[in-house]
Parts: sequence; structure tokens; C-alpha cells
Amino acid sequence: MIPKGYKQTIDKLTEGDWYLLAKRSNIPPMPISLKINFSSRAEIFKNIYSSGILWACFWHGDECEFYLHNSEFRKVYCAINKLLYSFKPFKIHHAKTVDLCAKAVKKAGIFYDPDWAKFKNAELLKAYDEIVKAYGTAFVYGFITWCSKVLQDHARAIVVKREKILLELDVDVNSALGALIHSDKETYYTKKEHALDLIAKKYQKKISDGSRNIDIHKKFLELDKKIEKFLYNYKWVGYDYNGPEMSYGETVKAIVQREIKTEEKSVKEKIIKYCKFTPAELEIFEVLILLSQTKDVRNNADDFIHFCLDNFYEEVGKRFGFSKKEVKYLWREELTGLLGGTKTINKDYIKEKMNYCAMITAAKKLGLKDYCIGAEAEKLKNRFFSGVGQEDKHKDEQPGVLKGVVASVGKVTGRVKIVYTFADVDKVKKGDILVAYMTSPRFMSALTRCGAIVTNEGGLTCHAAIIARELKKPCVIGTKIATKVLKDGDLVEVDANKGIVNIVKKR
Repeated sequence: MIPKGYKQTIDKLTEGDWYLLAKRSNIPPMPISLKINFSSRAEIFKNIYSSGILWACFWHGDECEFYLHNSEFRKVYCAINKLLYSFKPFKIHHAKTVDLCAKAVKKAGIFYDPDWAKFKNAELLKAYDEIVKAYGTAFVYGFITWCSKVLQDHARAIVVKREKILLELDVDVNSALGALIHSDKETYYTKKEHALDLIAKKYQKKISDGSRNIDIHKKFLELDKKIEKFLYNYKWVGYDYNGPEMSYGETVKAIVQREIKTEEKSVKEKIIKYCKFTPAELEIFEVLILLSQTKDVRNNADDFIHFCLDNFYEEVGKRFGFSKKEVKYLWREELTGLLGGTKTINKDYIKEKMNYCAMITAAKKLGLKDYCIGAEAEKLKNRFFSGVGQEDKHKDEQPGVLKGVVASVGKVTGRVKIVYTFADVDKVKKGDILVAYMTSPRFMSALTRCGAIVTNEGGLTCHAAIIARELKKPCVIGTKIATKVLKDGDLVEVDANKGIVNIVKKR
């Protein structure tokens, strides 16, 4: 049963005209505009969630900001909560999402390892459009993972009611909640990790000494074959929007540095036994587990599809004299015109777009343009979106203290390292505090080295939360402003027992 006051919670989340759903770095327009193509899948979106959503997206420098219009988003949020609290219909929705992601992945597979000579321009465009259509439908179904705050708060309240019992079990509330919503189902990401574990167990000691000087191709032929097979199967996992794909050298490094984990007995069954949750309460935890699985499936599909589409963008670039990045800054109509031979694209135009551009759905309804670039896009953002999502929600906190949500308990002091993309991963040393907008599977080597994790975004089922609980590392998520306030080298104390980050000393 949906808790009383859930609409007030949603109203508070969706105040004002616009809602900042996500702010990420290094996401060019083409992949994100496909992924959030609500306009082309509007009827499906409306049928599932009772309303379509108007949205706006801005790209400037390496930053991407994605906004939803609140009047529609509020309706969708309410519809999603009703679905989440209807256990059987939600299970059907989850299964449908998994199926649609699998179909989109299958479509994208045509660009995984292709013979490009067999593709004429028209065939490239046809295959691309089929991928986009399948991907858009899967994304609409998977959008449900963005709207689980009411459910997460409800789950926490259920656990808090058993705090005295948990103390007797020597388990704190946050650890108990993490255990109760942890999914034991193996994802493609965990398969990749297990595959690395198996290789490391057999070869780690043999190549750990002076590994960079060892020619594995010559001295360890069996290992060489295993690495090549591993890369063919998993090089795209954690690709995110821009990659790069996992390399041979990176795989060797991961084998050498890998900490072989031992399986620990879960306290989940013990918690359930003594806390005596009602069937309805257990369903709340089960829905959050399924949501976590939905997100894993969707993220794996994202990684694979973006990997395959990047191969496509690179091929288009070769045929028309553009870099892969330049192709990714074409609107869909421009890409269609280029491949169809009806349009030429000026490089100066792309350069201006790469500096600042915007895309807005149903723009006429809002009195805005569908697309704009350069100074016009910047002016539009400053006029309608200035300050959205950046309100001072920390005004009552002490200076030098960031507040977020506890994802995994613990208390650690260390130096901050900001990780925006995979290129920043190597700067994280043992014991450092990894700070990011959101984490990605591609950050895994840094996540294993760091002392604690702090993110701007995320909920209890986000990647950072799941990995932190598995690695037993302190983790505070949803600070909103960590990457803005903190700088590389700052000394901070992450108190994930309380969900705060204390700035001990600025660099």
C-alpha cells in the first residue's frame, strides 16, 4: 500500500517548472538524444505512465544537463508509484523491460564486429534506425528506475522500526537495509568480474612480478588466449557513453592488482528471521531488488548499445571526413540527410554546436525552438533553466560539511580525487576518497583502491551503492554538490554512518 503523503513527497521533489534529472560529463548529443527520445516513443510512454513528458537537454563543454517539465513528470511519478506498489503488475513490467533490453541489444549486435564493406549508406541508416527504435522502447520501460524515492524512504522506515532488534543482532539500520535490497542474481557485469577472478586465481602470481616487462603473447600463450577471449566477450562492459573499450593492457593490470574476494555468509536471512517483517513489507524489499536488477539490465544494454553505435559513428565519420566525436554531434535529421545524400554538413557548424547546443521536445508548446546552438542555446538556458536543480538545499548545514544518503556504512579520512571519466581512474590511489557525479562499472579498479565513495547523484539501488556494499566501503550518495565543492587533494572525513562528508582541510 502506498504510504500516506506520497504525493506531497513527489510535489516537493518536482517544485517549479523544470526538474534536473541528470547532470553528467562527457555525454555528446547523439547517444543521449536517442536514449531520451521521448518524442518518438511518446505514445508508448503515455500508455504506460498516463502522460508524456516534455524535456530539454543542454550540452556545453563536456557537460550535459537533462531537464524534465514538472507538470508532466509529476503525473508520471505518481503513475510509477502506483505501479511499484502493485506487485504482480510491476513484476510483469520488469520482465517486459528485460525482454526489450535483450531485443535492443540483439539489434545493436549488427554493429559489434561488422564487415563495413557490406553496408551501403542506406543499409547503415536502416540498421541504425532499427536500433534506435528498439532502444527507445526499452528506455521508456526502464525509466521506472528513476522514480523510486518514495519506495526507498518507505523501505528505510520499515527497517528503522526494527532498530532495537537489529542492535541485538549487531547490525545497524543502513547495513540491514543494504542486505535486504541486495540482488543475488548474476548480471553481465558480475559475470565479467567472476571471469576476471578465475583468470587472476590461476595467473596472478605468475605475472605479478615485473608484469609490465613480461611479453604475455610469447611467455604465457594460454593466458594470452584467455585474455583475448575475455576481451571479445566483455570489452564493452562499463563502456558508458564514450568508452574507451577495455584494452589488453588494462586487463593485465586488473589481473595483477586484483584482490580475490572470499564469499561471506549473508546476514539477510538472519535479519528476516528475527525482524518478522509482514508479507507486504517483504514485497517492498522485493520490488527494490527487482528495480536493482532492472537498472543492471538497462545499464548493461546501455553499455553494449553505445559501444556498437560508436562503431557506427566511427564508420560514418570515415565515409564523410568527420571524427567520431563530430558525428555524435549531428542531430538525427542531419545524420539521415548525410547518409541519404541530401545534406552536407559544415565543420564550423559542428564546432559551434560542440561548444554549446540544446534540444527540446514539444518546443512549440513551450514557445521554444526544437534545436539551437552557440550563443542562442546559452541564452535559452540562462533564461529558462538558471538555478534549476542547484537550489541551496544545504543552507542549514555547517560550513565545510556535505550531507547525503548513506549507501554503505563506515568512517574514513583521505584525500579527494574527482573522477569524471575513465581517464581519471588511475589518479585514485589506495585510501583516496573517490568523488564522482555517479560511478560506472568502468571505475572498478579505482573503486577497489579507494577508501570511500562520494557521489552527487544516486539512490539505494545505484551502481555506487551496490558496489560499496559489496566491497564494504563507506559510501555517501546524493550530495548534489560534491564535485562542485570538493577539489583534488582536499582532506575530508567521510562519515557514512551519519551520511556526511566533513572537509578537514582544503588543498
